[in-house]
Amino acid sequence: MSWEICTSGSALNKAGTHANVTMKAYVPDVFYDQSEGWLALITNLALSGSSLLPEIKQAAGEIISSLVAIKIIQYDSTGYLTREADTLLNVNYDIMNRGIKALEGKSNTLKTP
Repeated sequence: MSWEICTSGSALNKAGTHANVTMKAYVPDVFYDQSEGWLALITNLALSGSSLLPEIKQAAGEIISSLVAIKIIQYDSTGYLTREADTLLNVNYDIMNRGIKALEGKSNTLKTP
């Protein structure tokens, strides 16, 4: 399942320049797998290996990379400037929530014919 919908680079970019050094070198696949699984559960969409429209895969990638970024920030927020981690978390939660709201209830209409 790992890194099929988005890249670790997109998640690191959303986590900011002050993310933990270990995370910058190696973002655990489990962060991605948990995030993709959670999104699939919430939206009732089979994401990996699916025949979703490219636009939907891009939207799902945006949500998943934000979820992974949240996990990176929460893993170790000590390197961030004052309130930087909070701001990044809020931005990523907003991206995630808007994306999920847009995808909710569309699982039967999003797959390519």
